[in-house]
Amino acid sequence: MIKNKLEGLMLSIIDDTRIEDFCFTDNFVIATIGIKDGPICAPVLDYEITGDESLIIDKDSFNIEWKQVVFEGNTISVIRNNKPALYRVAPDKKQ
Repeated sequence: MIKNKLEGLMLSIIDDTRIEDFCFTDNFVIATIGIKDGPICAPVLDYEITGDESLIIDKDSFNIEWKQVVFEGNTISVIRNNKPALYRVAPDKKQ
């Protein structure tokens, strides 16, 4: 199940302009969202699993929808709000 795969992961979007860091917990996402050299916020958001390979983060405000979530080594590729996006998985600090 996708929730089990995401729980405990820290992800950072690979993008030249956007900042999007997510740390998934059991029921929440601790996020850092913004624009490089611009405004940034750090909310704690709800998320909901909507299918085997899909979820929505904070559907009431940010409304970040991920579809076709694929885990590939230290990256996760998704269709984010109908556009491809790639996230880097932070190394496990326990190792």
